[in-house]
Amino acid sequence: MERPISVLLVEDNPVDVLLLQEAFNDLPETNLQIDQTDHLTKALELLETKNFDAVLLDLGLPDSQGLDTFVKLHSKHSHVPILVLTALEDEEVGLQIVRTGAQDFIVKGKIHPLSLSRSLRFAVERAERESRVQVDRELEMGDVESLAASPEAVTSTQLFSAGPLRLTHPDQFERIVERYAAMILTSLDLRNENRHPTYEPLQPLATVLGRIRCSSTDLIEIHTAALKTIMEGQSSARAQAIMAQGRLMILQLMGNLANFYRVGHDTVSGVGGLYPS
Repeated sequence: MERPISVLLVEDNPVDVLLLQEAFNDLPETNLQIDQTDHLTKALELLETKNFDAVLLDLGLPDSQGLDTFVKLHSKHSHVPILVLTALEDEEVGLQIVRTGAQDFIVKGKIHPLSLSRSLRFAVERAERESRVQVDRELEMGDVESLAASPEAVTSTQLFSAGPLRLTHPDQFERIVERYAAMILTSLDLRNENRHPTYEPLQPLATVLGRIRCSSTDLIEIHTAALKTIMEGQSSARAQAIMAQGRLMILQLMGNLANFYRVGHDTVSGVGGLYPS
């Protein structure tokens, strides 16, 4: 049996509340736990004291009207998926709010029990996937930052770094971010085609970074900027794949750069023109 879904219904119209309750009761196997309130302020208080999987939100409440209703709730509890309840004539408003961050909108006059249950479950599952992606991203960056803070990396940056790369070489920084992002995507595409991704292009990139005295902190900034660029608008599955491949790339690049500083000279020739100063 599927786990229960805890839903906060924020609706002040008794007739609409009754219709929604009847829709919930018509579900063959209801695993929904419903709390209901008729004011936005009460909803905000409930969300502070109880964990809800989703919110069904009417925009026209006694203490808040229209888009502001959604904005006030979403700004304080953006991790909770919100499904907006709209009247028949408000479908365009519903679409606008979905673009703003709502998971979905439901037209009150067209509520069907099964579609309502499906919308809620899809919204909850989508939010859970996005949450896992965010956690993975934070864990990944924590691992990379730990590596950057290692004694070997700190020693290298103290000896060789001339300051933040984005400040000392801003144009080169942007070009390197663009190039590194393309490398991540190319490597991921090769993996998706069941072809072994190559990390050879990272060696000349590491040589370029070494020549301009890049630090491990600079690598973190390059990596973060590249991920931000290529992950925008991606699906959760694609985003997870990008982060996993990116982690392999940044670890390899860090190793190559550390080797450049340890050896103390260029190990690859003919790369000086890749990112001209």
